[in-house]
Amino acid sequence: MAAIERKISDKFGVNLGVLTISNPPMNLLTKDMLDSLVAGIQNFQNDKNVQVIVITGQGLSFVAGVDIKFIYEMAQTGDRERVSQFLSELHKVFYTMTKAVKPTVAAINGYCFGGGLELALACDNIVASNGQTVQFACPEINRGIIPGLGATQRLPRRIDPKFALKMLLAGIPNGAVNGETALKVRLVDEIIKGEFIPGVADFAKRVLSGDVKRTNDHYPKEDRERPNLTEEEFREFAQGNPLYPARTIARVAIDGFSMYLYNALFQLELPALLDCLFKPDALEGLSSFLDKQRKPVFEHVVGPPLKPTSTNSAEDTAPIEK
Repeated sequence: MAAIERKISDKFGVNLGVLTISNPPMNLLTKDMLDSLVAGIQNFQNDKNVQVIVITGQGLSFVAGVDIKFIYEMAQTGDRERVSQFLSELHKVFYTMTKAVKPTVAAINGYCFGGGLELALACDNIVASNGQTVQFACPEINRGIIPGLGATQRLPRRIDPKFALKMLLAGIPNGAVNGETALKVRLVDEIIKGEFIPGVADFAKRVLSGDVKRTNDHYPKEDRERPNLTEEEFREFAQGNPLYPARTIARVAIDGFSMYLYNALFQLELPALLDCLFKPDALEGLSSFLDKQRKPVFEHVVGPPLKPTSTNSAEDTAPIEK
């Protein structure tokens, strides 16, 4: 049964408000669970005994994504207005999280994919266990869609934009990273080597003392140049994935980098997701994932890196407007 468990832990020298996501086996997110998360965060915000809010998962996953079946059913309706309203509500959930006054820490205990990564990115800080199931990835491109809860904007703000684009465009498995790599690229702030919750508590104490900076950043990176992605790099990262959502991800991530976060989310990412969601490649990618027995057959996929003497087909050089 899906649930968000609330617990206050005061055993390790700091009062943690711990929200544990439990929706076995992979802790897929639903709208009701996100609503419960917001309620839990608001509850801990108002509780004077809570100093830091921690979000973690039960079992081998933090959150392995949003419920694909629900997304597919929405795409099948063709009701753009209804889907837009639903996605806007989800963004408001994440907005509530990012506006929390108390520090929020995503404590990654396992698979952190898709909407799970977006949930973690909405927190101030991210720590991870040293378990073998800790992996981070953006598999939306493999389903024929783009991320819709902030990854195209928050990921390039948090880590090197070029590495973020690789994760966004490659999906699974080529764009997935383990905990150690996530630490190197600063996607996570720390790997907890010993017992997990005591280690998270120690990290939380350093956040409160100011030794660790709260890293959530809503603003443009004025000190960093707008990301540049060559055609060669685009093909290297996205090869074999559906062309239209790949071009869309690149455009939205690069154009949004110099914008205020919430303008980029609502003016770029959300409309782009709606545009992709009702196209044949999205229906094919989502349905094939649910079938589990077949690989998706997309209309157009990204071709291999260019060669000086090659003649490129219109299909793998098509502009995003096609």
